[in-house]
Amino acid sequence: MNLSVKCFVMGLCLVLSADAPGALADDFTIIIVPDTQHYSENHPEIYSAQMQWIVDQKETRNIVFVGHLGDIVNRAGQGIQWQHADAAHSLLEDPVTTGLADGIPYGLCVGNHDQDPGSNPGTFTHADVTTVLYNQYFGVNRFLDRSYYGGHYGTNNDNHYILFEANDTGFIVVCMEYNPGDTELRKEVLTWADCLFQTYNDRRAIVLTHFPLNAAGEFTGQGSAIYDSLSRHANFFLLMGGHQDEAARRSDPVGPTLEEGTLTSIMSDYQFNPDGGNGWLRIMTFETDDDGGIIDVKTYSPWLDEYKPDMPPPEDFDAHNFIIEYDIAVIPGEVRALDCVTMNAGGSFNDTPIIHGGYIDPRIESSQGSEPNMGLDSAVLVFNEPVFGIGGGELQPGDFSVTQTGVGDAPSVLHVNTTDNIVVEIILDRIITLQEWTTITAIVEDAMGNTLLDANSVDIGFLPGDIDQDGHVGPFDVLRFRLILGNVFAPERGMREDYADVDRDGWIGPFDLLRFRQLAVGAPPATQSWRGQVMNSPRP
Repeated sequence: MNLSVKCFVMGLCLVLSADAPGALADDFTIIIVPDTQHYSENHPEIYSAQMQWIVDQKETRNIVFVGHLGDIVNRAGQGIQWQHADAAHSLLEDPVTTGLADGIPYGLCVGNHDQDPGSNPGTFTHADVTTVLYNQYFGVNRFLDRSYYGGHYGTNNDNHYILFEANDTGFIVVCMEYNPGDTELRKEVLTWADCLFQTYNDRRAIVLTHFPLNAAGEFTGQGSAIYDSLSRHANFFLLMGGHQDEAARRSDPVGPTLEEGTLTSIMSDYQFNPDGGNGWLRIMTFETDDDGGIIDVKTYSPWLDEYKPDMPPPEDFDAHNFIIEYDIAVIPGEVRALDCVTMNAGGSFNDTPIIHGGYIDPRIESSQGSEPNMGLDSAVLVFNEPVFGIGGGELQPGDFSVTQTGVGDAPSVLHVNTTDNIVVEIILDRIITLQEWTTITAIVEDAMGNTLLDANSVDIGFLPGDIDQDGHVGPFDVLRFRLILGNVFAPERGMREDYADVDRDGWIGPFDLLRFRQLAVGAPPATQSWRGQVMNSPRP
């Protein structure tokens, strides 16, 4: 698939500093709140004092965003701790005290203590198992109608992003779930973030996740994966997390040639200070002038009403209060093209998951209990240059063909909506048939008048159970599944044994057989386990 976006990241001028009241109107502040787990468990008054101070300082310091670094609670299964966190963050949402209809923009990361059982991230098959209460209290529905809320990955709010503006500059903040293992879910989330950074390449980009950096200032596995996946984006300038006591930071190059910008990674966590952290939070004040700028970072406690002093070197040099230089003159180069395709579920989700690369197996099912979504009814195709209908006219439904394997009729294109003839939304007249490969092909022209055919097609198919890769699930697949289950399966050419893992939990067992029987008769399994993901396998 060659649908792609060629992005150019603009060199935005940004300089950053100040912590004292009375900062210039153009200066602004971001507040970062590290692990609050012990406040939620034992000292909710400290948590509320932090949030109330932010509200009280909103105008004086021009506070534009609040980020939580994860471990919101100490025990994810205890509702009372989430109630304490809910009460504290509700203070940020009050339109009267904040003077903002949607409150102060904020985002919260999922830490290992926010997962139940702990350190067990969600999976493709069980997206909500470990974060049930997080999503009950801080799920999509809480943020959906707030203007700063950009969207989320998949079916829950474990990974989401925030959009805000300050000093004539746009920002995107991506909050990622704690996921230390090299899992498919983590890879997909990074793919999603990569596409977001392209889509919003004119915004400064920040990533918040619970444990990207250890106390020695070294990247963790997740931190390294984030850097490797996103460092080509010169607008990526801050990566922040908590988890380990007390503070560390590092700098690394970013940009298409790793020469166009600098990423500063910061770790802060004070949970082992008295009273579960003494209320310490980070004040990051952005200040600009004609020559450049800085981010002035201070560690302050509204509970103690004091700044945290640095330990003398060499023990902990500038750990808690420091300046980050920010080069206003950096002009990022071109970002290489990346295939970005967004798929809309047939009415099940409030957001559009972003998927890219290879062939696409949405495997999306309804979040409405046992009423499954039968597939997709639209797709968004993103080209790397403007496209037009044959003859150079406006794009019409007839400029796209839809084909489908099996005996069922393929849906047709009902409407086409375009943005600058680059982002093209294809709306089908009905939801695609379950268990059949469906392909949307763009029969359009590029800016030079060249006809684009096969190179611009998107395969969207329901593949679980299609072991023989003939384009649909049938009796022969059931036979092969039983052989796999009995460990007597001899793979033939073109066979995909991994497609027998229908529920995608990493192993093939009795639950797959139950779902397999439903698939074979054309009925979707009554579970909430399927969701969009990349499948790099050839179309049948």
